[in-house]
Amino acid sequence: MRTHLTLLFIGFAGASALAPAHAQWSPSPTLDMGVNYGQMALSQSAIGGTRALSKSSTKAIESSAASAPPVEAKKVPFNPRFSSDPEVSKLVDRRFARYLASDQPDVEEAEAMVMRDLEAGHYRSDFKKILASNGLASNDLIDVTAAHYAGLWEVVRGSPLTRAQVTSIRDQLRKAMRDNPELAEMDDADRQEIAETFMLHTAAALGGYRTLQSRGDQKLLSQYREGVQRNMLPDGPDLKSLSVDSGGFTSIAPERR
Repeated sequence: MRTHLTLLFIGFAGASALAPAHAQWSPSPTLDMGVNYGQMALSQSAIGGTRALSKSSTKAIESSAASAPPVEAKKVPFNPRFSSDPEVSKLVDRRFARYLASDQPDVEEAEAMVMRDLEAGHYRSDFKKILASNGLASNDLIDVTAAHYAGLWEVVRGSPLTRAQVTSIRDQLRKAMRDNPELAEMDDADRQEIAETFMLHTAAALGGYRTLQSRGDQKLLSQYREGVQRNMLPDGPDLKSLSVDSGGFTSIAPERR
């Protein structure tokens, strides 16, 4: 694993609420569920390919018959597939357990509980249900990112996307990220680390959402949704202002008055 990995996941400093099948403990009284659902910082290289998903843009096409265009170096397309390394998985697991337990009274005990859940496969199996139901691969960073957005969409918007909608997001991501040179420089370990981090945190977010749903506390659920949008997608896309059609994410047209 490169020590200068350009994508750093910083935070998720406390478990808001986990699904009943997972380890349970009481969150700190200072933790406002959802509002303080951790902090995640993404580097430019990680979000550069998806930043445009919440914005529309056009490119000017210029042609010149007078002179031939300069010869450009051959671009290597971004390859989202990766071969999994157990050591990378262990690194992601340790980081996830540490962050998820960091706001608990007994950090060591809480971290051990999370690690037991991870070893039992709970979080990954929860996320892989999203992958399987949408025909996506667990060793493809773009597929995992599409499932990540699908999971967070359910949390923020309150209803799941259809398989056709998830496929359209996946296809949109492939177009947006294919020629990103910084993404193309990632190695297998980089792609795996990002993908598995998305898996675990998205599964935790969904677990908290479903727990709050079962409690019927609409005010707290609303806070949780706002916190997940703000802290898990700090640079977008803003799921509240988008719809999903055959082309993927698209801005919702303002209502006419």
